[in-house]
Amino acid sequence: MTMRLFWIGSIVAATLCGALASGAPSSETTPSSEPAPFSQSLFSQSDARALILIETTGPKTAEELLAEGIVVVREFAGGLLAVSTSEELSRIEKMGLAYAVLDADIAGKTYYTAWLHDEETAGSAGSLVTILARDGLNAILRASPKQVDALAAGGVELAQVFLTPMRANPPTSPILPPVLLLPDPDIQEMVASVSITRINSRVQRLQNFVTRYADHDSCLAAANWIKSQFQSYGIDSVYFHEWSIQYNPNVVAVLPGAEHPDTIVIIGGHYDSITSDHANCPGADDNASGTAGVLECAQILSQHEFKYTVVFIAFCGEELGLLGSEYYATEAAARGDDIIGMVAVDMIGYVAANDQLDLDIIDNASSSWMRDRVMAVGGLYVPELSIVHGSLSGGSSDHASFWRHGYDAIMFFEDSNQYSPYIHRTTDVVGTSYINPTLAGRSVKTAVAFIADLAGLLPPATAVVGGEPAASSLVLEQNYPNPFNPETTIRFAAPARGAVVALEIYDVAGRLVVSLVKNEKIAGAREARWDGKNRDGREVPTGVYVCRLSSGKETLSRKLVLLR
Repeated sequence: MTMRLFWIGSIVAATLCGALASGAPSSETTPSSEPAPFSQSLFSQSDARALILIETTGPKTAEELLAEGIVVVREFAGGLLAVSTSEELSRIEKMGLAYAVLDADIAGKTYYTAWLHDEETAGSAGSLVTILARDGLNAILRASPKQVDALAAGGVELAQVFLTPMRANPPTSPILPPVLLLPDPDIQEMVASVSITRINSRVQRLQNFVTRYADHDSCLAAANWIKSQFQSYGIDSVYFHEWSIQYNPNVVAVLPGAEHPDTIVIIGGHYDSITSDHANCPGADDNASGTAGVLECAQILSQHEFKYTVVFIAFCGEELGLLGSEYYATEAAARGDDIIGMVAVDMIGYVAANDQLDLDIIDNASSSWMRDRVMAVGGLYVPELSIVHGSLSGGSSDHASFWRHGYDAIMFFEDSNQYSPYIHRTTDVVGTSYINPTLAGRSVKTAVAFIADLAGLLPPATAVVGGEPAASSLVLEQNYPNPFNPETTIRFAAPARGAVVALEIYDVAGRLVVSLVKNEKIAGAREARWDGKNRDGREVPTGVYVCRLSSGKETLSRKLVLLR
């Protein structure tokens, strides 16, 4: 069966071509927004489960379906892929949602989403596998692993559809301090230390393994080299994440957070590669460039301390359907890992001759705050790089595995439309496919700044929050969150030589509410938290309060808003 889908508002219009898996006759239909009852005859067995595509009517549709016991597995083309019995389809109908049946019985079958590049590729794919649905060049395929290998080698970007429930992730954003108005000199120094020479050298070294096909010995050799690189940066926790007896492991390096180690920021990129000749998969742009970028980030960031834990990952099995990252994200969700954001770096070394040098950010609705923040951080620290909003659907990268498990994630990508035409070929080599180290270097600089910002860079003991002040100056940053309830954090600093300071909260009438720091001598940056209580331990009411930092004749103040 082939189904061509067009999403128009909340209406699914479908043209069915060929026969359904159950043997139902071919037909052409244009369903209205009121879905027709599902025919029991579509099921070959009474307990069969079908693969279906459900319309979405808002950001909470997935959450509502999952609450009803519907196994929603992933997003696709503005809708939701799910598996369902006939009884569950009746529940979907009662919810007023339109749906299309893609395969009446999923038993023993494997599915993938794909980006088909162009109509010629789509035609070739259709002769090799079963295309169940299309939305433009995005498609849902039924295919065997052998067929998928052939598709991937032909340049098709694939993601396996795992038939287990996704985690709903309604659009929200974590409570983070605002992006600074002026660059932090420590982050500036980190960005300036990014070396294009080192990045180029790593790309060439990974290409020199000749092949990094996921089950090849040379790919394992590359994994060992990546592991040794992480260890050489002084990172103590470096290990292989074994997820398959057939394919090579993910390589993981963990930089523990100094204040909140259970809160995690991840940056990763896949190191495996693919062509039709498994013994020759150079993969320079796809994705030695991203792996080299992750290693450069690790080398620089590992020399600093952060509030939150930073995890660096080189994934394997991405080219075969995002396999390594899916297993990692599955286990992270099962552990209850608090991952506030994940960045996938995939292909950052090619710019077409007629294209502008810029970095595309791929996001979804729940991760839009990450896109906005990386644009702000990039503009602050790497203003020479244009950062734009890109888009991918059927073809994707390791960030999509984290989406499926309810985590926010974005992808750094060279271009959504004019990316390297040499990927998945033996010509994906330095000088042909990896041709723009400037883009790679600027992308990695942006990644360094963004991870440092997101993970909460802790200044050195003698540093000052927000910059290097004059010898006699204080620094008082705006509290965050603001407005707040019930607690807020206040960052402040004294000169490196030290000063006796007081940090106090007043109401708008000028009356002292509580003293957070009482005439204490400090040097450098500090944090204080106010729990919305006065000096007697009683909660104060909703209102505007004033935070005052003073030392001798110097006084700084900020307004705080408490909302009960």
